[in-house]
Amino acid sequence: MKRVIIALLLAVAKCGFFYAQFVFSGKVFSEKQEALPGAIVEIAGINRYAVTDANGSFSVSNVPAGNYNVSVRFIGYQTLTEEITVQGNVERHYTLAESVTTFDEVIVSAVRARSNTPTTFTIVPRKEITRVALGQDVPFLLAQTPSVVTTSDAGNGIGYTSMRIRGIEPSKTNVTINGIPLNDPESHGVYWVDVPDIATSVQSIQIQRGIGTSTNGAGAFGATINLLTNNVSQNPFYEYNGAVGSFGTLKNSLAFSTGLINAHWFLEGKVTGIKSDGYIDRGWSNLKSYFAQTGYYSDRTIVKLVGFGGREETYQAWYGIDSATLYDPQYGRRYNWTGAYTDSAGNIRFFDKMIDHYEQDHLQLHFAHAASDNLNFNLALHYTYGRGYYQDFVPASWGMPLDYFGLPLWIKSTDTIRYADVIQRLWLDNHFYGVVWGLNYFADRLSVTFGGGANRYAPAKHFGQVMWARYFLDDIPGKKFYENEGQKNDINGYVKINYQIIPKLMAFGDVQYRYITYKAWGENREYADGTIDINKQYHFLNPKIGLLFNVTDAVKAYASYAIANREP
Repeated sequence: MKRVIIALLLAVAKCGFFYAQFVFSGKVFSEKQEALPGAIVEIAGINRYAVTDANGSFSVSNVPAGNYNVSVRFIGYQTLTEEITVQGNVERHYTLAESVTTFDEVIVSAVRARSNTPTTFTIVPRKEITRVALGQDVPFLLAQTPSVVTTSDAGNGIGYTSMRIRGIEPSKTNVTINGIPLNDPESHGVYWVDVPDIATSVQSIQIQRGIGTSTNGAGAFGATINLLTNNVSQNPFYEYNGAVGSFGTLKNSLAFSTGLINAHWFLEGKVTGIKSDGYIDRGWSNLKSYFAQTGYYSDRTIVKLVGFGGREETYQAWYGIDSATLYDPQYGRRYNWTGAYTDSAGNIRFFDKMIDHYEQDHLQLHFAHAASDNLNFNLALHYTYGRGYYQDFVPASWGMPLDYFGLPLWIKSTDTIRYADVIQRLWLDNHFYGVVWGLNYFADRLSVTFGGGANRYAPAKHFGQVMWARYFLDDIPGKKFYENEGQKNDINGYVKINYQIIPKLMAFGDVQYRYITYKAWGENREYADGTIDINKQYHFLNPKIGLLFNVTDAVKAYASYAIANREP
């Protein structure tokens, strides 16, 4: 009988052991032995995880006995994995090493220069961006970086702004956001006013001065600028930011994040409003913007949907003044003659609807995956929709005949009136979409990148409307007086190779092929015959080579040779 009882007790004890629940706890530190709050500690196979607190501590309860793989991850640090055996309560302390690049940076790694690339570049981190991002556009936030000269139509960095790098005019600077082109496909210009306050949604900005390495979009002569939008926040938050400045400047912004839900999912958003009277007379701006992202994170995979855009309305202030007006005490440096006309009493007046109005929405879907420690790739689909107009008061004194606007000559008594005051509205309505990709391979002495994109700009509509004309009836508003359309395809592919010849000497090679087709047709009053008929194709080969020598950890010497081509 004793044997039976002992056997039953052993069976119960054994059964209890198998069904016991234990606690897995510990702390997560950086290499500097600083606590890492918000790090995720996950036990594979049983869907259990914990997020470290302000002291870096974590605790996972109800862990059954067994063998498990544990992963510890924190954005900006290398993921650590370990196998643990649970036969009782387990305590571990983990130390994470900083990562040279965050996993989010895989999204832009194909277009960015690296530390061993023989080109001149600057990286502006989020900490520096947010310190100065009080409502001004990106060019003014980068004004203190080398070789950058900025301009502002309104005079205070809000509204229409631009920058020259190494003295090259702005349309010859390539700009991408998350590796996707931002330059207008037709004019090649970058209109930062269309994405107000984008800087506060940016994790880092890299500026490559000169031709730079191969990228997507328009060819670069002056510089290449690529922006990486925010990494996901590990922890939930909501915040309000406000700023008040001179010339009636006011900024309000609301942002939130869910943090990582169930260690993988997230949702973040931000809305911003910026108003300013501007330094230049009537150079006011009324800007609104949004940024949102959602998706999935794991140790080796990111799926992220990013949407951002803005609505801008500004009074035109881009014409400038001559030196005589500048030093004339009646006018001065703040004078803006845009919209000026003389009324029937001979007084100078200003048309108050001389505005620029534009809306632009961007949608990006990113997929990035690290197949191994040596191989990663990314793929992105994108779509941009832009529409808007600028409105002009065209006085009769400018000498633009009524038939230019598609209006009949006006017969008044025995006189034929060929010129009259007109309000015109010039429209853009365009769609831009495509795909970009990149693949990166790393070995001990070799790194190779393959990348490229296929993008289409169509339909791209341009048209003008007469909103009002003196002597004419009120039924003419909206009458079109010209209309044309453009269509552009841009396909490119490139390969970049870095090779370590000897411990301190690196060789670099980069070659890109671009194929472009551009068509435009319709009416245009600027052409002598009033019509447009363009059908062009371009083939470009852009090679780059270089050597870089690491003199010390802080001093590098390099030589490079590059050829850049671009369409008109």
